[in-house]
Amino acid sequence: MNFLINLLAGLLAIILLILGLYLFKQRQTELFQQAAARNHGLKKLFQILGTVLIILAIATVATIFLKSVLWLALILIIDAIIVILVPFLLLAAFPQNR
Repeated sequence: MNFLINLLAGLLAIILLILGLYLFKQRQTELFQQAAARNHGLKKLFQILGTVLIILAIATVATIFLKSVLWLALILIIDAIIVILVPFLLLAAFPQNR
């Protein structure tokens, strides 16, 4: 059972790393027909969210090696909260089409 929890946490860390790197790279490219390079606030948001997700991925891997259930539960709760907030923060950053 412990192996399965570590395996799933490792999978979560990989997903967080991929998502964080994707957002971090989107600073200079267009996303949804809006250039992040021209919009300074959007560029900063992508940089912050990408960095936070990369740090969470590293923290998740570190807690897997610590083998502490308490720390793993805490990191998983933080991961879930941040991942739920990412789409809402991105939607708030884009101007509404009127």
